[in-house]
Amino acid sequence: LLGARSLVAHANYASEQETMLLAQSGSLIVQCPTRYFLEGVPSRAYDYWQLGGSLALGTGSPCYNDNVDFFEEMRLLVYSQRARLERAVWSSRDVLEISARVPARQLGLRAGVIREGAAADIVLLDARRPWFMLTQNLVSSIVHAASSGDVDTVIVGGRVVVSGGRHVALDEERVFHQAEAASLTLLKRALNAAPELEKVLRLEAV
Repeated sequence: LLGARSLVAHANYASEQETMLLAQSGSLIVQCPTRYFLEGVPSRAYDYWQLGGSLALGTGSPCYNDNVDFFEEMRLLVYSQRARLERAVWSSRDVLEISARVPARQLGLRAGVIREGAAADIVLLDARRPWFMLTQNLVSSIVHAASSGDVDTVIVGGRVVVSGGRHVALDEERVFHQAEAASLTLLKRALNAAPELEKVLRLEAV
């Protein structure tokens, strides 16, 4: 099953032998740092990277990561390995490479770079934020200080889908209200089926 066409998610419970096998298999190993931090599980990201493995970054699912902020995942990838190894690992450019170029190359996408012939998939950040204006290293600020709230424009396939931080085609307020209503309906159904969940969720019955 392992090879350049395989995508392996998490892979944090691998033995030493399995870690070596995964790293040398050519598979793309996707790490989701927030999900690991939530459960107190040390990420094996740096082990795979040192052994020559191809790393990518993911946000995990909303049940583990409520804000789904890709910039935060970059930051937590660095923090998780520093906490585990008790030393600095990776440069900011290494982290950007893991976040964009490596997965694009592995998945055969013309993305992860801005150049002639590449797909016009571009994220533009608002450079007027203090952490961008008062820095000597813009790449470091993107990795260590940026958040999804800094995104001003998103271009997919040459088409602008986000402008001024808002989706150009969707009514965001309507989407939020529909999502809120759907979540309350789901919560009611869960509590009706299993009232003991109220204690687990620490919510009043709705």
